[in-house]
Amino acid sequence: MNYYIKYPSKGFTLLEILIGLALLSVLLLTLYGSFFTVLRGQSAIDDELEMTRAVTRFMDTFSREIHEAFFKTNNPKTSFIGERVEITGKAADRLTLTTIIYPTFREGRPSSDLLSIRYSVEEGPDKRLALYKEAWNPYTGEGGIKAEVMEGIEGFEISYFNGKDWAKVWDASLEKSLPKAVRVR
Repeated sequence: MNYYIKYPSKGFTLLEILIGLALLSVLLLTLYGSFFTVLRGQSAIDDELEMTRAVTRFMDTFSREIHEAFFKTNNPKTSFIGERVEITGKAADRLTLTTIIYPTFREGRPSSDLLSIRYSVEEGPDKRLALYKEAWNPYTGEGGIKAEVMEGIEGFEISYFNGKDWAKVWDASLEKSLPKAVRVR
């Protein structure tokens, strides 16, 4: 006796379902790993971009302050002193200068268009170096603020050009002038 099935079975066998689930699992694990690899890459790019922005902001500000540096030999309130300092074998130079800024007006108080600024590097508790900026009024000593400019730097090295050679330190009171150029690394 021959039996014919009029309608063939439309389901899957258990083996076919297990093979399909295994392939789907491998595909999802691959996509999952790729997704988080892309996210880590994007995070690293964002960190680098933020550091680039911080360096650009610093260089713009620093360049403007150097161009507006002010020193008079007969005025002890003005200065331009570049010192060579090292922290754990890395360049961590310090620069103190007087620069011309737009004056701020306060009610009933005279204001000055001079500002003393110090750039210095400090080592944090995590042993990473950070660049700091301090600013104050050179005549009154008021308005002293200190703020972190950049963190996680490798070093801060400044060189000064006297018109002939590059120097690692500069004291305008000894040189009787400002440097012709300043280089930051």
